[in-house]
Amino acid sequence: MSSSAAVADGVVFIGNMDGTLYAFSEETGDLLWNHAFTPSQYDEHRILSSPAVAGGVVYVNTYGGGLYALDASTGAVLWNYRAEGENGAYSSPAVADGVVYVGSGYTNKKLYAVDALTGDLLWDFTTGGSVSSSPAVANGVVFFGSNDNTTYALDATTGDLLWNFTTGGRVISSPAVANGVVYFGSYDNTTYALDASTGALIWSYATGGRVTSSPAVANGIVYFGSSDGNVYALGTLPLDPPAAAFTSDVTSGNAPLEVIFSDTSTGVVTTRSWDFGDGTMAWANETVTVSHTYLFPGTFTVSLTAGNIDGQDTEMKTGYIQVNPMGSPPRAWFTASPMMGSGPLTVSFTDRSMGTPAAWQWDFGDGNTSSERNPAHTYATTGKYTPTLTVFNAGGRSSYSSFVWVSGGTVVPTVTPTQTVSPKPTVPLGKPPISFFSVSKSFGLAPTTVQFTDWSFNSPTSWHWDFGDGNTSVLRNPSNTFVNPGTYPVSLTVTNAYGESTSSRRVFVR
Repeated sequence: MSSSAAVADGVVFIGNMDGTLYAFSEETGDLLWNHAFTPSQYDEHRILSSPAVAGGVVYVNTYGGGLYALDASTGAVLWNYRAEGENGAYSSPAVADGVVYVGSGYTNKKLYAVDALTGDLLWDFTTGGSVSSSPAVANGVVFFGSNDNTTYALDATTGDLLWNFTTGGRVISSPAVANGVVYFGSYDNTTYALDASTGALIWSYATGGRVTSSPAVANGIVYFGSSDGNVYALGTLPLDPPAAAFTSDVTSGNAPLEVIFSDTSTGVVTTRSWDFGDGTMAWANETVTVSHTYLFPGTFTVSLTAGNIDGQDTEMKTGYIQVNPMGSPPRAWFTASPMMGSGPLTVSFTDRSMGTPAAWQWDFGDGNTSSERNPAHTYATTGKYTPTLTVFNAGGRSSYSSFVWVSGGTVVPTVTPTQTVSPKPTVPLGKPPISFFSVSKSFGLAPTTVQFTDWSFNSPTSWHWDFGDGNTSVLRNPSNTFVNPGTYPVSLTVTNAYGESTSSRRVFVR
């Protein structure tokens, strides 16, 4: 017995080399009926192929090349089709959309398409060898292999050739089709994966022997056997996203405070992104522990995003780290030169803070910032700006603000014989906007979608976003999908009748 069983509606159907098709109860194994086919001249091994069941009819191809349709309930023959001279058939039938597809023996070298209801031949396609491979039908295309070393794709309705792919050996392996890919084996010791639409080779895998078995595909894994004695599984098993969790050795202390964080996530973790809440973030993919030192006092929210190829999860602990001041806080102060002038105006800022600050954060009042001690900044548009310096040390922080006035220039006087008009400065009637925005997330695995929210000041009337990946938007609150890994500088430029302002942030995609 070389036939594989087919099971439908509680009945097991299987063919035997004695030329008989059997039907057994799936539940008890009792014989329900059997049908013995009449032997022909070369029919000593009658049924080598496997039956197919569809619509209450069981279809079976005999070694002598006879295709039969029997009532699945009674075993009564409904019709049979046999091409003249047909013999030596191994192909199992496939049924789709009212058509039975089956390969020929070594005489006619064809694939047949037969009406499933009447048994009439609809079309046939001639290859260069016998068709022992059993056809597969998907998306209106029938796929099969031939002993002429070739796998074919035909229009299932007309039988027209769509494409073919030639290997280095006979193809008796029956193809499997999944997710737009055709998989099959060859006598050249290789399993192939082809694009189902074009027949283009996607990949191939060489074994130590002929691949005559038919592949099976499940959950992205291709399974097949080889005559080298091995069963192969190719692909990557799907993973559940991890459940993120973390702990730390301490949660409070005096500044500067060193904290060792430990990833206690469950599941397979291949990427780790830490946000320590003080403006510092880190990727630590290779280790479950990471050390971070909080230089300045404050209460900090810490989060860990743990991920793998199939997803990610984030745990956030609000107010998790409490850093106490140690010593006296600094006292912020700075000078700016010049403090007024025509735009564009470049201003040099000089830190004159007291109390030995260890870090500086400048906000120039136009959406731009700096962490240098003594930066220079150019104001491009007219307006009155309020630059602010915040300084930090282990004892705390302190802020100081000043102003910068950027005018539109001097009005040229108009002179007449009777009147001289003195120049007057142009005074802006309103305020230019100050660009500011937030993001739904700063880290993610490609592809990742980020929502951007405008929080700009002084009533901007237009918005221009540059997402750093070639995409832009003029919406106020857009979203963008970053397809590829990378670090993307995202900028927002806002304008109104009195000027414009630009601010930027980075999005990290792994």
